[in-house]
Amino acid sequence: MPVKKSHIKEKVGNLSSDWLTKSTLGLFFGFIEISIVGLIYSLILSSNPSLKISGYAVIFAGILQGTILGEWQVKALKPSFPKLNSINWIVLTACASGLIWFSVIALPFSRIFPAVSQEVTKQSVVYSQAAKSLNTSLIFTSTISFLAGLFLGYIVSFLQWIELGRHVKTSFGWIFYSSLGWALGFSSIIILLTKLPYTNLFSLIISALLTFLISSFVISAISLLGVVSLKKK
Repeated sequence: MPVKKSHIKEKVGNLSSDWLTKSTLGLFFGFIEISIVGLIYSLILSSNPSLKISGYAVIFAGILQGTILGEWQVKALKPSFPKLNSINWIVLTACASGLIWFSVIALPFSRIFPAVSQEVTKQSVVYSQAAKSLNTSLIFTSTISFLAGLFLGYIVSFLQWIELGRHVKTSFGWIFYSSLGWALGFSSIIILLTKLPYTNLFSLIISALLTFLISSFVISAISLLGVVSLKKK
């Protein structure tokens, strides 16, 4: 029995470390990719607001972001859940991310996006500059970010659950913790981008990278609680 318990602890430990490392990297690289494309989109709109068709590039970038995240996450899950279909996981994650960015670009919110983008061009920080331009408190903006992250995280985790539920007993844990992780991650982005100093382009890049890294770790750490609660069928 002690040997068996030790083996189980070792497997859980390996899964935890793999998830924290690979999920964090997947989120981090995805945030960088979508931020670069989003910044280019902002610059295009600020110079020519009629070129809204360039928003399709952001949607495709969102699909790529989900593909990057899905690929890194499934690498962490596969050793513990070998029946998990890697392609399904990646495709579902990419679809969730693409759907989210389609909503951002295509729904009525996109009407105010050019105005926000003009502010972004000046400071190159989407969330913190939007908060300043709207003249709202950090508590309010972080709360809105939390709720937005909760909703968007639910979309991602629910679509992933479609594949996950075929092979493991997911219960409510996976969707709950994954959504909560996204909510706290989005809030941390607001707080960090508002508080971290940047006086030139170099410090701005460093602050953005640090923000993405910390937020990616937050999302991964909270969603890890859902991962370790999974049980094989």
